[in-house]
Amino acid sequence: QGPKFVGMQYFVGQFDGTDFTSDDPKQPALYLDHGKDFYAGIVYNNIPKEDGRTIMIGWVNNWTYGNQIPTSLWRSAMSLPRSLSLKETENGVRLFQTPIAEVTNLRGEMITDSISSAGSAEIELELDTQQSEELGIKLFKGEGEETIIGYRAKDQILFLDRTKSGNISFNPDFASIEEVSLKPVNGKIKLRIFIDQSIIEIFANDGEATIADYAFPEKSDYKIETYSKGGKAPVFKLWKLKSVWQID
Repeated sequence: QGPKFVGMQYFVGQFDGTDFTSDDPKQPALYLDHGKDFYAGIVYNNIPKEDGRTIMIGWVNNWTYGNQIPTSLWRSAMSLPRSLSLKETENGVRLFQTPIAEVTNLRGEMITDSISSAGSAEIELELDTQQSEELGIKLFKGEGEETIIGYRAKDQILFLDRTKSGNISFNPDFASIEEVSLKPVNGKIKLRIFIDQSIIEIFANDGEATIADYAFPEKSDYKIETYSKGGKAPVFKLWKLKSVWQID
C-alpha cells in the first residue's frame, strides 16, 4: 500500500492443490482493501459444506503506527467477518467482500436524521453521482475535526479523508486520504459503513470495494451528517449496534 504501509494483495487463478496458475501473469496489483488498516486476513477453515461461504477476518491496524495508536489498555482489534466471492466485472474477475449476514442481528434503534455520539453504528446511503460533483458523509464531526467519506463524480473516485479526524499527531504518516476507483451502478454509489469507536469499515457497491481505516476523534460528542457540492445532500439510515457479547 505504498512505501510506508503494508497491505494485502490477491491473485485470481487456478490452484490444483500444489501449484497456482494466475489467469493473467501481468495483472497489476489487486488490493483486498484500499484503506490503511486491514491486514493479515485469515480465512476460516471447516465451514460446513451446507453453509458454503468463504469467510475472512482481518487485523485492523498497520505496522507503520501499530505500536503508537492512542488506545488503552490494548491496541488493535479484528475486523468484521467478511464473506468473500468472485464476480465477473468489465475489468475481469474480481474479489467482492460483504459483512456476514449475521451482522444484521446487532442492529438496534434506527435513525434517519442527524445524530451525535453514535458509538457503534451501521450506516447505509446511496450517492446520486449525476446530481453533484462531490457528495458523501462526514463522521466524527466536531469543532475543527471530521472524517469524510466522499465520492468525486468526475474522476469516479471513492475516498476516505482522515487528515482532520481528531488525534493525528501520534505518527507523522497517520493523516491520509485513501482512494479507490469505482464506477457508479445506474448512476448510484451504494455505501454500507460501520463505525465502532475508532474503526471505520466501508463496503461500496455490494462489496466491489472496501476501505478500513482508524480515526480517533478528540471528543465523545460529535455529529454525523451528509454533504453535497452542487446538489442535494444524500439521506442516510443509521442503526445503533449492540455489543456482540450480548448476542445469545
